[in-house]
Amino acid sequence: MPLRPYSRGLSRYRREPVRGSDAKLGLPWDAYYVLTKAEARLTNSKIHPNTGSPDYNITHDHTTDFTNVGTNTHAQLDTHKSSDGTDHSGVNGVVTIHSDVTDAGSGLIITETERTDLNTALIHVGSDGTDHTFIDQDVRTSAGPSFDELTITSPTQDFKFLQPTAINGSIAWQGQTSGTATRFGFFSKDGDGTDHVIFDIYGVGVPDDFTGLENMVIGYLNSGVFIVRSSTNEIQLRSGSGADHIQMHTSKAMTFPAGNVTATGGDFITTGTHEHRQVKCKMTAIGGFAILLQNRTGADSVAGQLVRASAANDDAVVLTGAIDDECFGVFLDDDVENMDNAWVVVAGIANVMFDDNVAAVRANWVGTGQAGLARTQAAPPALGVAAHFEEVGHCIESVSAGGGGTFIKAKCVLQFN
Repeated sequence: MPLRPYSRGLSRYRREPVRGSDAKLGLPWDAYYVLTKAEARLTNSKIHPNTGSPDYNITHDHTTDFTNVGTNTHAQLDTHKSSDGTDHSGVNGVVTIHSDVTDAGSGLIITETERTDLNTALIHVGSDGTDHTFIDQDVRTSAGPSFDELTITSPTQDFKFLQPTAINGSIAWQGQTSGTATRFGFFSKDGDGTDHVIFDIYGVGVPDDFTGLENMVIGYLNSGVFIVRSSTNEIQLRSGSGADHIQMHTSKAMTFPAGNVTATGGDFITTGTHEHRQVKCKMTAIGGFAILLQNRTGADSVAGQLVRASAANDDAVVLTGAIDDECFGVFLDDDVENMDNAWVVVAGIANVMFDDNVAAVRANWVGTGQAGLARTQAAPPALGVAAHFEEVGHCIESVSAGGGGTFIKAKCVLQFN
């Protein structure tokens, strides 16, 4: 309760405090106090009575009586709660706090087990007493760590991942033991051949978006085969610095633009049709021998039509005339433009085009017919020079006539005279 001094000479309604010198509360001789000892709870205090000379001091001894001091009890704090209401986990055992509280890393509490795992040099050790190895890098949970290089150890060979300074934009895998092979392997978990093991190279596409993917696959399929495959582009096998290279096209065709293909042993065997080709000659898929000559017929070539030598141009052919006795070849392909080079079959087997609405019969004789076309009959014509030079060959298959306006083709073994 506050102490309120009042002067007797002032109205009880203007209770103004009286101050002495030095801005201290002055108590005049006629001051009185509206405060009892009990109210002030100064059991052992002594207040000078209101008699005699004024006394500005209130004295109090230093002996305190705590007889009536109450005892406060509180409920036990069982669990410390976090801001979201969940219980904090505790440590049941002896804990150690870093002694250097000025250290930015201090204040961390570790358990007794963790403390005993630190040796005298403050190196973390395992249960067998060996030092644990730590990565001296800024390893964070919010972002991946960065390494200038990383060494991986193994019983026979150490390896290092690093960026070669001589090759920009690359990463290297370098063996660290001289005289020991450096290898990089891919394995499946079980190793029983039931899983694909694939190495992919992506030219188009990123790890989280394969839109318009273009990639090359090298690997093992669980069907038991090893593959090298391109999704959209040809594969080229190159050696040296030249531009010539083996090409494996998406059409499954292969091109060898330079160099030799040599078989040093065994047989060269194919299933299905194949061609043996050079610049000016080749073997056809059905067993003919063709040479490359210029089409000078005045129109696109038609496969199966008969040709003879051009009298106006070198290395060129024109269509045979009716009952021509100078035929020596058959166009192999359709749609070779006039003045372009076209393959002409001159020996072996060729598909020959016959006259309008004529059937081909096996073993029949074949000779020149209408312009550019062949005629056929069961037996060769009567002996004579003209008939002899009109010969084209002999049918080796039968093909029915197609009706008026149709020109069938049939395989013939060529024989020009």
